[in-house]
Amino acid sequence: MDYYLILKNIKDLLTQVDGINSLKLGLEEGISYAHVPFIRIVSGDIIADQNTPNKENFNFSIYLGTSIKNKYEDVYKEHFNFISKIKSTLNNKQMQGGFIEFIEAKADQDSLQNVKLSILDFTLKGLYCAN
Repeated sequence: MDYYLILKNIKDLLTQVDGINSLKLGLEEGISYAHVPFIRIVSGDIIADQNTPNKENFNFSIYLGTSIKNKYEDVYKEHFNFISKIKSTLNNKQMQGGFIEFIEAKADQDSLQNVKLSILDFTLKGLYCAN
């Protein structure tokens, strides 16, 4: 299984999300307010499907950063709009014989100055793996 290709395909899908300033694989040091709004795609665990032989699930996270503006109401409106766009772009998409499923969004993970940060977790379920 070419997991890097899967991440590249996810990145290609996310180019459809209008308004993103920066879209990259991995979470680099030095990410800042200058990159917002940004998406970072980070790989997660690869887990054998206990119910189906030769199938596995590939977990990944989307880090979303948007600008913290003066009016927090505007901040939430923009931020949750991007969360909705990301979910609708990825959820239930077919890829590599499996499909992407949304797991959860961890909102208000604000750890960068002047950036509203959320982490959206997904899994690509049902990948065929020849063991």
